Amino acid sequence: NSHEEILRKFREENINIMVGTQMIAKGHDFPKVTLVGVLAADSILNTGDFKATERTFQLITQVSGRAGRGELPGRVIIQTYNTENYSIVCACNQDYKSFYDKEILVRKQLDYPPFTNIASVLLSGVNDKMVLSRAVFVKNEINKYIEGLNVSAQVLGPSRAPLSKIRNKYRWRIVIKCKELDKLINVLTNITDGYYSGSGNNSVALSVDINPVNML
Repeated sequence: NSHEEILRKFREENINIMVGTQMIAKGHDFPKVTLVGVLAADSILNTGDFKATERTFQLITQVSGRAGRGELPGRVIIQTYNTENYSIVCACNQDYKSFYDKEILVRKQLDYPPFTNIASVLLSGVNDKMVLSRAVFVKNEINKYIEGLNVSAQVLGPSRAPLSKIRNKYRWRIVIKCKELDKLINVLTNITDGYYSGSGNNSVALSVDINPVNML
């Protein structure tokens, strides 16, 4: 309960400054907070996630809402190296409409959701070369099923995942773009069933996520 205890002390014991992660940006009501600072507001933009600009806009908007919630006026200071990115500019201006208009145009041009479906096929294991080898094998299998099932799709990778190593396990990712969700599910079902029915695959785990919340 350390998180709740810190918030209680900040609310009740007249603590002047709180430093924290994104957790403190969401949903808290501190009427006496008059100043919020956001450091490295553009850090999410270079993560390789197609939702990065949306997340940046959401985060700045959310954390800005923590200041000036009571009778005292609030002020927000945003530190960023990317001062011209539309997600940051629109968030500073609290301009939801302009952000939507620009974001939906970018997604249409790059064929991202909601104009298509994206599947993330992630392989992970302790041996980097083995993970890459299995990822190449899986990509070849994906291409076979796509051709055999007459599916119109784009297969990207394998490439290192944005978070390339977690808990001593290397991570390689394959991305599939496909407008026909039922056919995409069919391809991925065949891939996962075939992968785990084979022998010698236990050292490299495979996971699949369709239209994932994040692409990290």
